[in-house]
Amino acid sequence: MRDGIWVKAGLLTLVILMTVCSSGILTAAEETSIRSLWESLAGEDYQQALQLSIEEGQKNPVYFLLAYYLALVSFNSTHQIDQINGEISAAEINSHAVAAFINDMDQYLAKGSPSYKLVEAIIQFIEYQNPTAATKLVAEALREKETALGYYLDFAFREDLESLQKAVRLAERPGFMQEQLLFHRYNQELDKAEEVNKEQFLSAIEELLSNDAYYFDIKDYHNFIQVGLGEKYLSAVGPSGPNNEPFFGPLCAVTQWDSFKKFAPRHQILFTFAVAGPGGQNIWDAEQLLSFIDESTLATYAPLVKMINIYGNFHDYQYAEVYKGADELLAMAITDPFYFVFIYDLAYEYEMFYFAGYYPEQKMIDRAVQLYDKAYALAPAESAFWKECVLQGKGRSQFYAKRYQDSIDTLLLALSLRDDPLCYIFLSLDYYALGDQENGAAWEAKVRAAFAGNKRVLRQFEELLGDVKK
Repeated sequence: MRDGIWVKAGLLTLVILMTVCSSGILTAAEETSIRSLWESLAGEDYQQALQLSIEEGQKNPVYFLLAYYLALVSFNSTHQIDQINGEISAAEINSHAVAAFINDMDQYLAKGSPSYKLVEAIIQFIEYQNPTAATKLVAEALREKETALGYYLDFAFREDLESLQKAVRLAERPGFMQEQLLFHRYNQELDKAEEVNKEQFLSAIEELLSNDAYYFDIKDYHNFIQVGLGEKYLSAVGPSGPNNEPFFGPLCAVTQWDSFKKFAPRHQILFTFAVAGPGGQNIWDAEQLLSFIDESTLATYAPLVKMINIYGNFHDYQYAEVYKGADELLAMAITDPFYFVFIYDLAYEYEMFYFAGYYPEQKMIDRAVQLYDKAYALAPAESAFWKECVLQGKGRSQFYAKRYQDSIDTLLLALSLRDDPLCYIFLSLDYYALGDQENGAAWEAKVRAAFAGNKRVLRQFEELLGDVKK
């Protein structure tokens, strides 16, 4: 009996020791990561500092403020910048988080060093809304050491294009800053004259899009079209289709633009996608552009080629092909997170054609749910923000599909990741649709409190309530 007690006590001690040891290992690993972050920043290894600041931002959202500027200076993709912006807007940055961030700075950065002053400037500018102090800190840092981050902050805080030019020259991955410099110069020319000599900008576009180490999103490629053609980018939604769908006509003729053939393969396919996809709606030119792209690139980016075809069928109102295209896309072995945003946006296209009444067949909304599932599987592993966004879309689609309990389960999972008031709307509608007046009313009250100042949302909510509230 006594031996048994000692055995149990020994096992308990072992468990405690294992817990303490594993906790110590975790703490050491975390300390190594955060130390590496600050050392990378001081050493101007902005890529590593960027990745580590995104990871650290999941624990302290103030790190996303640092990540934002690092993403602009050491550019990977506009989608990554959008993710960081989303994380910042969704986060609750309070004084405790700022204090913890500053404590990390004090521990791992030499106080008063150029790097310290630049990070302090970001906090002064964004959190304390003190541009005078921020600008002064940046100037002091640049006098001690010229860096790409320092000059970009000087541009961001003072809108000084000369500083932006210096940042471009010093940066290893200046893609985003080159784009901004191009657009600023173009807009300056537009302000001077009604017509712009587009030729002076073509070489800059060709050089920028000859490097596929990074990529932009649809709206950026639309801007390149505007600059490259020397025109304003205009919408072309015209008469409605057979089911009151908006007619999508060609926006601009780009197939004769010689610069296209000089773009790197990734930019060629994404440029073509931008022409055909959301906001572009020009499947005619997109099909011609595809013929200019080599077979190897088309095979590498097969999911995007498939999506271009799907958007073309949406624009031509070929809904049997729209369903078939979704099935073929879902059958592809897509594991690269690169495709996340594209599939997420496509899921919304299917959902929109259903709930807007353009083509409200069950097959349409079912495909939306399946595509949201695929997007969720591809969402950045470290981003609770993006995962919640996808679950919100899926839960909304399940509501429209009248799968009310599934919608509730999905939306509650979304809320476990992030408190998003948009989820409240469809939870209330789901419960009312199921006849659960108590829970429906509880979530309705939360909706009205969250959107008290937004008449448009409340008006749309009232319309949906009329369909489900007994």
